[in-house]
Amino acid sequence: MLAEKQAKKERETMANVTSGKAPMAFSDKKEHESDAEVKVSETKENLPVSVKENHLPERFFAPDEMEALGGAGQENVKITDTLLPRLAILQSLSPQLKEKKVEYIPGASAGDWCDVSVGEVFKEGIEVLPCHFSTQYIQWKKNRGGFAGNLGMDASCLRDTTLDEKRRNILPNGDIIMETATWFVLIRVGYEWRRAFLPFSVTGLKISRKWMTLIRAEKLLGKSGWFTPPMFYRPWLLSVKEESNDQGEWYVASPARIPRDPADVNPKSPDEFKTIYHLMAEMGDTDNKYLLKEAQQFYIEARDNLVVGDMGTEDINDPANARNITPGSGGLTDNSKQM
Repeated sequence: MLAEKQAKKERETMANVTSGKAPMAFSDKKEHESDAEVKVSETKENLPVSVKENHLPERFFAPDEMEALGGAGQENVKITDTLLPRLAILQSLSPQLKEKKVEYIPGASAGDWCDVSVGEVFKEGIEVLPCHFSTQYIQWKKNRGGFAGNLGMDASCLRDTTLDEKRRNILPNGDIIMETATWFVLIRVGYEWRRAFLPFSVTGLKISRKWMTLIRAEKLLGKSGWFTPPMFYRPWLLSVKEESNDQGEWYVASPARIPRDPADVNPKSPDEFKTIYHLMAEMGDTDNKYLLKEAQQFYIEARDNLVVGDMGTEDINDPANARNITPGSGGLTDNSKQM
């Protein structure tokens, strides 16, 4: 019965919009007014005060009929029908830097952060809000044949492997299983926060462990005593550092907490570093806490394995892509690195 009422309401809303009965945001626009001026004036007035007074771009404020029809057409889309974008640091041999590769991105450079799924490059460090973490075991085809599958979080998949001279887990068919520390994060892109995941493997595991150690060391005092806050309590800046040895150079992530502007008193906090509450204040989102709700929802979906990461067909973090080194018949040397 409830579902029928909801469906009826949606049909009535659609009918009103198509028949012109629903309010149209631009129908009474004056000749001297721009679309943007009318759009903001008509849609901002019903928003919470904290949102009205922020400085979000005008494109974020939708006409009333669009809000009433929010999500229309996507009723049958499941979480598994979409892919979670992957973040990686471009290395000197990454396909995104090769002009004749399909993955080539004009203007990209070694050391840039890259959203591999959509080909977007970030020249500076990226600001992320970690939501969930898991160790996953990823199978890669032998001879750099590409992604073969995600074997999940059960380490028993290593039972059939043997360690080669580089201490890699090799299956009988020659494929490699790599322990991969997987971070599910919200990445800040302008005023928006997008879902993504960030995999660390090989020597990148050391960076991941350091980052996790810093997060777990954080404690807050609640009504029942000290507790460890959720991962998404604090945003982090992931800058890029260069490392090298006698085999070449490569780039790695370097996580750090983000200093808070001492002049910022909203919210009032003795903390010298930003928290999610500072982010929501910056967005004018102190009433509805949309960012906090999105972080909680992403955490639940990642925890329950309801999101699918886009690993692509070529491992951008493969040691053979990491530095300006020509692999021999047996691959790289024992000192091969990756993010």
